[in-house]
Amino acid sequence: MKALSVRSPYAWFLVHGRVHQCDGRVTGWKDVENRGWYCSYRGRVWIHVGSTIGDKSDFYACRRMLVTELGETKADIVWQQMMADQVLGALTGQVDSVACMKEHPSVWAMAGQNKILVSRPSALKTPIPYKGRLGLFEVDTVNIDGQVMVR
Repeated sequence: MKALSVRSPYAWFLVHGRVHQCDGRVTGWKDVENRGWYCSYRGRVWIHVGSTIGDKSDFYACRRMLVTELGETKADIVWQQMMADQVLGALTGQVDSVACMKEHPSVWAMAGQNKILVSRPSALKTPIPYKGRLGLFEVDTVNIDGQVMVR
């Protein structure tokens, strides 16, 4: 199965879902992953948290997104969970890669980058230590048999 390395804290926001009150849909907090290269792959993808943590501006950006969407009190609850779940160098869950495009209205979209649209997030209860690579890479699925995915 394919995998994609993503820096912390962004990886957490890709694999952890939320239920939309208006229609009951479950999506990840982050619905696009920005890349300098076009991704033609479609299907289930492991999200791997890279071995280096993002800088303070990455965390501030994620925090601002939460506060804007949820308000300060609810954002604090999600933020505390995200901080408690931080790991490095591990597979943390899966998403579906459903499209890749130059433009997208997501608040997570970055100008000048290709946006990999993702759906159906699923986080592992226990992350699996794994060495990542650049781009899409293959994961030896034998190492992950029996892991339970949670929504």
